[in-house]
Amino acid sequence: MAFPEAELRQQFVANADGSVGSSRMSSAIRTALTEPTRVKPDWSRIRIPVLAIYRQRPPFEAFAADYVVRTEQEKASLRQLYDAERGMIARWQRDLRAGVPTARIVNLVGANLYMFLSNEADVIRAVRAFGATTAEQ
Repeated sequence: MAFPEAELRQQFVANADGSVGSSRMSSAIRTALTEPTRVKPDWSRIRIPVLAIYRQRPPFEAFAADYVVRTEQEKASLRQLYDAERGMIARWQRDLRAGVPTARIVNLVGANLYMFLSNEADVIRAVRAFGATTAEQ
């Protein structure tokens, strides 16, 4: 899927030659976006139905195919990145499940971070199915 142009314009300055310039994001916003990866939320306080949709990387070989890997060291670094991300998402899901045992977790294999664009039909299907089950309760 194509990265949304409006998102690009919001996130980065356009250089005079039309190329992508520096980030527009303040350090406070950057901290707010990255802090949750280091903090364990108290999910147990949630008293309503929960739907969590996560992107899940495809198997490593498919993931690595999107990169130019020239050396074994580069492949090892890419593997480390891949494993770290999978571990982080697994931790988030375990923490959510521990606090909200009834949470519905959907993993979209190969989805982009903008999964509502890259996997629009899957997201809509998950939300509709979730909505249907919560309407019955």
